[in-house]
Amino acid sequence: MTATNTPTRSTGAERRNTIRTLLGTGAGNAVEWYDWAIYATFSTYLSAQLFSHEDPTSAFLATLAIFAVGFVARPFGGFLFGWIGDRVGRTTSMTLCVALASLGSLAIGLAPSFDQWGAWSSLLLLVARLVQGLAHGGETPNAQAYLSEMAPAEKRGLWASLIYVSGTTGTVIGILLGAILTVTLSTDQMNSFGWRIPFIVGAVLGVVALIQRLQMRESKAFEINKAETAAITFEKKSLFSEFMENRRSALQIIGLTVGFTVVYYVWSVSTPAYAINVLGMSPSDALWPASSPTLPSSR
Repeated sequence: MTATNTPTRSTGAERRNTIRTLLGTGAGNAVEWYDWAIYATFSTYLSAQLFSHEDPTSAFLATLAIFAVGFVARPFGGFLFGWIGDRVGRTTSMTLCVALASLGSLAIGLAPSFDQWGAWSSLLLLVARLVQGLAHGGETPNAQAYLSEMAPAEKRGLWASLIYVSGTTGTVIGILLGAILTVTLSTDQMNSFGWRIPFIVGAVLGVVALIQRLQMRESKAFEINKAETAAITFEKKSLFSEFMENRRSALQIIGLTVGFTVVYYVWSVSTPAYAINVLGMSPSDALWPASSPTLPSSR
């Protein structure tokens, strides 16, 4: 006869594991998107502090160009950390992603100004953004796969949606912090040290998320698939051939996500930057509207 307290212990353990899974994945994802968003939020200050003062317009365009470089790095991050996630483990890959994203924020927050280091400051910003781009490229697919594998079958869609909820939350927090700082600090204080605060905060939050992710365990589905994969010999195919075989599905996914992605970045990046640098609005007036909740997207 089965002991009556066995199901209770199992239920309690599963409940704790569920909380650990949702908190670790959600908090880490929120920190990742916080780190990603604050670069755009404080792009005006980055261009003034880490680039030459001779041509402010060129400096600002260079800052946005480095923001775009992060997008170039994201597919490579998807390949790299996707491979790590499939071979080593989802939690290992996600832990590395949040660590690299926070390391990039710390590097930006502590970067010497252009007056101190010259072009080396701009180069440091570029390297930090490349690191963050790699991390962000690996975060979303690994986190989605992990949540889908950990979730009960009837709640798989609900759990996977946490990625968009936590990601948008992290972005809004970053923009909101920018709005608060521009109200509480003077222009000189923002130019001197205020713009560094959100990046250092991101690094600290990254340590918290890192600790949470170190406590997460791999899904049973991953362990089973890993064991089965080790016993099977696969025919090696190139990435291009895989894409061509699944081009219809791939193009459908791209088409479904590109619209929301463009709208999201126009609102969260282009609009505040345009208002501050072209229309001459104060940073606080431009950032408060942008800190309102935005439409979820794949970003």
